[in-house]
Amino acid sequence: MSELLPQLENLSPEQQAVLRLRLRQLKEQQAQRPAPLHELFSAQARRNPDRVAVADGATQIGYAALDRWANRLAALLRDRGVDRGSLVGLCVPRSIETVVGLLAIVKAGGAYVPLDPSYPRERLAHMVEDSRLGVVLAGRSTLGVLPETGARVLVVEDLWAELDRWPDGEPAPDVTADDLAYVIYTSGSTGRPKGVAVTHRGIRHIARWQNENYGLDTPTRVLQGTPLSFDISVWEICAALLSGGTLVLPPPELRMIGTDLADFLAEQAVENINLTPAALATLPAETLPFLTCVSVGGEACPRELVRTWADGRLFFNGYGPSETTIAVSVARYTADLERVHIGRPIDGAQMYVLDSRLQLQPVGVAGELFVGGAGLARGYLGRPDLTAEAFVANPFGGAGSRLYRTGDLARFLPDGNVEFLGRVDGQVKIRGFRIELGEVEEVVARHSGVRGVAVVVQEEGAVKRLAAFVVTDGVVGGDELRLFAGERLPAYMVPGVFVVVDELPLGPSGKVDRGALSGLLGEGLAAGEGGFVAPRSEVEEKLALVWGEVLGTGVPVGVHDNFFALGGDSILSLQVIFRAKQLGLFFTVKQLFEFQSVAALAPVVESRGGARVVAEQGVVTGRVELTPVQRWFFAQDFAVAGHVNQSVLVEVEAGLSPEQWRTVVRRVLEQHDGLRTRFFQEDGTWQAELTPVPDEVPWHTEDLSAYPEEAREARLLEVAGAVQAGLDLSRSPLLRAVLFTGLEDGRAPRLLLVAHHLVVDAVSWRVILEDLETLCGQVRRGEDPALPEKTSSWRQWAARLAEEAGSGTTAAELPYWQTQTAPPVHPVPMDGPGEDDTVGGGRVVEVVLGEAETRALLRDVPAVFGTRVNDALLTGVASAVGAWSGGGRVRVDVEGHGREDLFEDTDVSRTTGWFTTISPLDLPVPAADRPADGLKEIKELLRARPRHGIGHGLLTHGPSGAAPGIDPATAAQISFNYLGRFDGTFAGGFADSLGMAGYDTSPVNRRPYLIDVVSHVRDGRLHMEWTYSPSAHREETIREVAGRTLGVLSALTVEARRPDVQGYTPSDLELSGLDQKQVDDLVAGLREHPAWRGATT
Repeated sequence: MSELLPQLENLSPEQQAVLRLRLRQLKEQQAQRPAPLHELFSAQARRNPDRVAVADGATQIGYAALDRWANRLAALLRDRGVDRGSLVGLCVPRSIETVVGLLAIVKAGGAYVPLDPSYPRERLAHMVEDSRLGVVLAGRSTLGVLPETGARVLVVEDLWAELDRWPDGEPAPDVTADDLAYVIYTSGSTGRPKGVAVTHRGIRHIARWQNENYGLDTPTRVLQGTPLSFDISVWEICAALLSGGTLVLPPPELRMIGTDLADFLAEQAVENINLTPAALATLPAETLPFLTCVSVGGEACPRELVRTWADGRLFFNGYGPSETTIAVSVARYTADLERVHIGRPIDGAQMYVLDSRLQLQPVGVAGELFVGGAGLARGYLGRPDLTAEAFVANPFGGAGSRLYRTGDLARFLPDGNVEFLGRVDGQVKIRGFRIELGEVEEVVARHSGVRGVAVVVQEEGAVKRLAAFVVTDGVVGGDELRLFAGERLPAYMVPGVFVVVDELPLGPSGKVDRGALSGLLGEGLAAGEGGFVAPRSEVEEKLALVWGEVLGTGVPVGVHDNFFALGGDSILSLQVIFRAKQLGLFFTVKQLFEFQSVAALAPVVESRGGARVVAEQGVVTGRVELTPVQRWFFAQDFAVAGHVNQSVLVEVEAGLSPEQWRTVVRRVLEQHDGLRTRFFQEDGTWQAELTPVPDEVPWHTEDLSAYPEEAREARLLEVAGAVQAGLDLSRSPLLRAVLFTGLEDGRAPRLLLVAHHLVVDAVSWRVILEDLETLCGQVRRGEDPALPEKTSSWRQWAARLAEEAGSGTTAAELPYWQTQTAPPVHPVPMDGPGEDDTVGGGRVVEVVLGEAETRALLRDVPAVFGTRVNDALLTGVASAVGAWSGGGRVRVDVEGHGREDLFEDTDVSRTTGWFTTISPLDLPVPAADRPADGLKEIKELLRARPRHGIGHGLLTHGPSGAAPGIDPATAAQISFNYLGRFDGTFAGGFADSLGMAGYDTSPVNRRPYLIDVVSHVRDGRLHMEWTYSPSAHREETIREVAGRTLGVLSALTVEARRPDVQGYTPSDLELSGLDQKQVDDLVAGLREHPAWRGATT
């Protein structure tokens, strides 16, 4: 170009300017031209001819020699028919000859196809035929595994003697960046491997990133430990040979994990390695002083692995499917990493997180990861159908640009990094919950004692369970990891089995071999590893399935798991009994409370097809006895007795016609006789009667679309209020149903159900809503509406209770209840006179316990102390109220579900009505600094209560009036009620919709208690609502007491985790006759026994 400069003087200024511009453009185009792989290598060979390029044990080769031998072999290959675009098989054991052959193939204009000698002949045959190879470069030792095909096989050992006669210079075929560099076969979803055809274009960007970020300013010794059949091998080759470093080849027989690999790295002074996290976790970091750069990829990276390896080293986590030329993003980690991510796109790459319509997801929202840019592969060799499926048009790029659909789930973080969440097709569904295995692995990997983790799904019949295999520091065990995961994941995502292994089995790619893990899992479960023992009989399997469904564990229930330790309570026990009955298993609540594990319960369960209980089928009508709680209700003398209701307002699917809805409501009224009760006075006393199903069912539709959008909610409340106030005790049924349609923003219709409290309670709503859901589904599918057989009728239950009120068992309880009804010595302090304490004047303070602490309260505390939920809740209330009132005891009236096992021939688990019991409880105030001792004392007090309090109602409000020595008017100042757990099902709408449909009770009715404490668990959190009158107490007073209650509950969860905590009480050793101090001494002595210490280490 210099010879043109003198001639510039002959050009005009304008012409000179144009020429200079053109020359500059040509120079820039040349500089920007993406060079093929072999040209990038040859440039290094010219710069560093004498440096060691490849080291294979004691043998090594320099850059100039490697380039020369590769050029000669390329010329030979061209002579044997290899040309631009040819595919050439490469089946040579890891050696210098392998590198020479790879470079020679691309220098000849071809693309190499790795044929791993360890692959089965059938797979190799498919790869050779599918890629239509004309030439295969093979090592002599691999000839026995190569299939017989039409490809010409060139044995490298036989070629070396010929190479001296071929020229040293570049063969110089016209290879561009858009020509193929290699074809790597990956597993296909159909079981047929597919070839990913990758061009040279993306390699330039990889090399540039490595040179700028990888610490390659000085020659670096890079391990080439990945087989050529995996594209990370290209990353390793580029890191060494495109930077002037040395590619270090381990012997083919070397195990690429553990001490074998560590010894090799130390011996060869390797400075840069690329491994999967699972393989890296097997290496001892402290014995590798030369190692300055560590990269991982291929699977999720545990944060503890980063802490171990990133201190004092460069540590990178790369992401990139084979279809995107090795790497799309690379994240550099430091030892103080807070959150594992896969970084940002490297130069030349783009990453998009899209929804199913290929629309961008907002930051923080998960979606499928799509990749674009220079590194995209050409597609799948000979598979245009698969290529079109995986490589789609780029809606954000220019004409002809594409995106690769990775099938990975990811989200952008606020800082611009991308978080990998697992595979879209790696989702599993357990009990209706969708679970990302990658997310579970990432959480478990956060534990400081975890070195590696893999989560798999095991299926046994209809039961699916998550199992986690973990490599640990030797200290942490399965129970601790289950607790750790439970604090960070929903219950259904916590693995039921944690198996500690020395190392995770790895496949040829260095990734975890999940198939091998599944085999280990079967052995582990059979042996009961991690404390888990799988069901061993049909009865145990059915019981475990029922417990898992009702308790919502989301993890397998083992035969030795405790019902209450899994979060069970007395209300949930009713659902367990009913679900078990549907499977032909019969037992009672009393038996479940006595035999609290599947293994203990199974022998006492009766398996039979029919029920032994008396249950009237069909529509039951006629006079019915009042129950104690109904007599209590009428004794309150409410100003508006007809307006004391319970209601739910839930979203329902559209599509049922008005006539179909009438069919559904009619079938509910036929099934549940109590809803058709009417109440009336006769000779000055209240009476009850069950009536037939009315001709016109109490259902109608309210279309809100005629109202302005902003007025629709107000109209809904107006209609709901009228329905709430419109019930008449003398006219049945005492149920109303209203379907609201035409809601704003296309929302689903909402169904309002209102029933008088005299005919329903919280457990009844669960039953009614489940039946509604069943019936709606049947009608929608065109099936005949059908429900399970009825349990014992409300009339049967009321009659048996009336008889029981006069029994000797009930009379024997009188002394106990007389002691419990004494007025409190220290009443609740008042902030005001407490006048006009009406429902309309009441206010609510709600406090909520966090998800992790709620989980611990429901599971850890019962497991350690042998308690139930009410024990802990009442401990919190007694402690907080006692500190407030300054007394040593606190009296509360406790509501119970009332469905007690009093009669062998009666089953009310699916019967609706107001079963509630109300009974006094005189509680000791726990010491503020000893919450666990207080819990144990209250646990013992509750275990001593006869028949869960039902006798108090029989003695106080029985058919014959109050028993001697009991005054019905001496109510406590505080009432306590635990409604149970409500999940995300249709029936869970009861908790979600409380108070959403106007006043359930007339605002003018008097409140029976000064303070009402109502608790329930919803969405994994404990909600406690404290209702009070502002005329009696300030909000800040109630909020302080409520907050103190949560503080005690939180303290109990901490106590449950103390390794030295002693949770046993006398009721756990009932036959021993020991008191609490003797139990404490016994346990302390046992803990010193070597067998105890051995069992807990």
